[in-house]
Amino acid sequence: MSKDKNLHAGHRARAVELLLNNAEALTDHQVLEVLLFYVVPRIDTNPLAHRLIRIFGDLNGVFSASKEQLSAVDGVGERVSAFIVAMGEVLKRASKKAERQIDFSTPQKTKDFVIGLLRYERSEKFIMLLLDKRFSLVAKVEFTDNEKHKVSAEIPELVSALNVYKPCHAILTHNHTSNNCSPTAEDDLSTKKINLLCQLNGVNLIDHVIVAGEKTFSYKAEGLIEKIKEQTNLEKIFNDIK
Repeated sequence: MSKDKNLHAGHRARAVELLLNNAEALTDHQVLEVLLFYVVPRIDTNPLAHRLIRIFGDLNGVFSASKEQLSAVDGVGERVSAFIVAMGEVLKRASKKAERQIDFSTPQKTKDFVIGLLRYERSEKFIMLLLDKRFSLVAKVEFTDNEKHKVSAEIPELVSALNVYKPCHAILTHNHTSNNCSPTAEDDLSTKKINLLCQLNGVNLIDHVIVAGEKTFSYKAEGLIEKIKEQTNLEKIFNDIK
């Protein structure tokens, strides 16, 4: 074996040993580098790991990427893209159990969760989190608008989801593709409409969280969700009509 091969093998052995004994000390790109050892056996995977993290931001971004996105990265061939997509699917399925254990009545946990869902989206996506009486996740209902900078909820589909899952609570979240997470007039109107829809179905709307990268805007934290509930209180509206 040549000197270069010995060095290469030695580096891999040390990296694997560190992962097994002190994984917390590794950066995202170092963890990814070790994973790639097993799909790229004879090439230094460090530059590719760096490249993937630089382009997709972190491990979550890498394993959320599509085959088409991965294939556009220099050094990612069919074998590597298939491996990453498969790992992404494994992580997605494994995370479903963890999602059900999150207490979505906790604002910080909700914030962390929705940032993880939406920060890498390149078009606006609307998601309704449906929760049971213990504030655990029952289902995620997703809608994506064809217009990149506009999001709209499909009311009939939302009604169908509420009828199927029969949640006690709901949280709205969507992303802005700009760096500004402040709500627009359209966001306010959508929140009012969804609150009415929730009232009609006996569901408590907890919050509407807007995500822009790592930044968020919470209607609940800003006191807006209660104002909207007052404005769209069906019982009050019916009493005013009498």
